[in-house]
Amino acid sequence: MARPIRFGFRTDSGGDYGLGHFVRCRRLAQEAISRGHAVTFWVSRCHNDGLAVLAAEGIPVGHLKTPFAPLLADADIDCLIVDDLHRDCLADIGRFSRSLAGFRSLTRVVLIDGGGRHAVRDRLPKDAFDLALAPYAGETPGPRALVGAAYCVLDREYENLPRRTCAGKAANVLVTCGGTDPFGLTEEVLAALDDMAGGPLDIRVAVGAGFTGAVREGIATACRRSRHVVALIDAPASLANHMARADVAVATSGLTKYELAACGLPSLLVSIDEDHRDINKAFLAEGTAWDGGVAGQIDRRALARQLNDLIADRSLRQEMADRGQSLVDGRGCRRIFDELEARIDPR
Repeated sequence: MARPIRFGFRTDSGGDYGLGHFVRCRRLAQEAISRGHAVTFWVSRCHNDGLAVLAAEGIPVGHLKTPFAPLLADADIDCLIVDDLHRDCLADIGRFSRSLAGFRSLTRVVLIDGGGRHAVRDRLPKDAFDLALAPYAGETPGPRALVGAAYCVLDREYENLPRRTCAGKAANVLVTCGGTDPFGLTEEVLAALDDMAGGPLDIRVAVGAGFTGAVREGIATACRRSRHVVALIDAPASLANHMARADVAVATSGLTKYELAACGLPSLLVSIDEDHRDINKAFLAEGTAWDGGVAGQIDRRALARQLNDLIADRSLRQEMADRGQSLVDGRGCRRIFDELEARIDPR
């Protein structure tokens, strides 16, 4: 490589945007830095903990007034990675396209696309981006696109993990509903767990950095009332160790499902809405997780029955674990930057 590549990241986070886009960009930025490249972030909104993390890591941050605001003309980068396909963008594809075109007038653009029917790469003008990344199971290959679970963006601690051997007796459950949980899914899941048959379980509940005070209080109340032994994991930097300890998981369906697959942890996935449930179909078809329902419509008894079935059947859990670890090896970041370094000639 002649000299370091200067990467920019355009993403937002917090509130109903969640933290997944930010987390993915930070993981990609860490891979870039580990290879000696330079990185800068641009945000129009970002949760305070995210800004603090970037500051602690010495990553410069530019602040934009709106989600569609252009970069400054003097932005000194070789490639901009855009992971900002939120509902605002999906609601106005034309405006999003013009925003990408503005970026591309300054530099190369890599678009991190949505999955399933949220994919937009085929709906945009050909000159809107240089390369699309769709790191999800079941995506269709195409020109100028890196697709599939092989490119899933995970931390290095998920690389090439040892194959899981499922315990005969399953009693440890991990509950993780993202970094913000604006729909109160954690509380819904805890209520369903109380409907399970059998003795008390050892349950660990991840409380994300973006959980509001009201959400936290609802979870605390549900924990106090639970018939199970419940421990809270507050704002965990990583869940890898907790995933290794658990026998099954109940989780929301963002990036976490790929971490669960890499760990070989059988899981039930709860979607935040019907759109995300539709996106999850290709992942669920891989056989590493089951559909646990949709926020606000969770059938507590049905979810409890599913968990009972998983806990009771070691061979089923082992099959799901094997499928997950065959699908995701945790080396997605490496593959992405191998491709980008081969394609980008720094100015």
